[in-house]
Amino acid sequence: SCINATGVFAETVMQLDEPNPGIAVSPSQGIHLVVDQSFFPGQQALIIPKTDDGRVLFAVPWQGKVILGTTDTPVNTITAEPQPTEAEIDFVISHFNRYCSKSITRADVLS
Repeated sequence: SCINATGVFAETVMQLDEPNPGIAVSPSQGIHLVVDQSFFPGQQALIIPKTDDGRVLFAVPWQGKVILGTTDTPVNTITAEPQPTEAEIDFVISHFNRYCSKSITRADVLS
């Protein structure tokens, strides 16, 4: 047995062994934003179990910052260094602003 844990590149790796593997992977990308912990103080994480479109989002404290995410956006082109879309960034910011006492802007995104 062999486990192919190559994510969006799984189909490419399968084709190294079998030209027509019969399994298709639907590529997508997800983003995470990093902001200062002042937007979500404390040491507890937050999960938003259902957003407007049914996604799950989370906020996790990490080294004086907070990681916000994630999205899952279908893509047609697989790249080694995907870039977030404007819509993904806006989605994460707007949903977390419903729960934060201090509003996040694009200028507040560190990474």
